[in-house]
Amino acid sequence: MTTAETDADTPGRASDVGFGLWAVTILLALIYIIAGVPKLGALDFMHHRFSEVWGYPVWFEYLIGALEFIGGILLIIPATAFWAASMLSVIMVGAIYTHLALGNPAFTPVPLICLGLLIYVATQRVPGQGGDRF
Repeated sequence: MTTAETDADTPGRASDVGFGLWAVTILLALIYIIAGVPKLGALDFMHHRFSEVWGYPVWFEYLIGALEFIGGILLIIPATAFWAASMLSVIMVGAIYTHLALGNPAFTPVPLICLGLLIYVATQRVPGQGGDRF
C-alpha cells in the first residue's frame, strides 16, 4: 500500500482537509458575493448604514461592495484564493473596527468568524506551496 492510499483512507488526512477547505471556501464565497450585491445595488438600507450610521462616503460603499463581490468569486479559484482571502481579511478588520468604534460590539462576531475562516483559507492557499492548485 502506498503512502497516498494510506493518507486517503485515514480520517483527518489530506482528503478530509481538502473537503473542509473547499467547504469553507464555498461558504465564504457565497457570503461575500451575497454581501457585495446590496452594496453595489444602491439599496436604501445600505446607503443608510454606510452614510448615516457609519459616516462613510457613498463611494466607499460601492468600493467595499465591489471588493466583496470580486473577492467572493476569486476565492473559488485556487490560484487567486490567497490574495482574495487576504484582501477580504483587511475588509473584515475594518468592519470589526467600525462596529467597535461605534459602540456596537454585538455586531463583531460575524466579521470576526469570517476573518478566522479567511485566515484559514489564506494559509492553505499560499502561492507556490501547492495550495494554489485544484
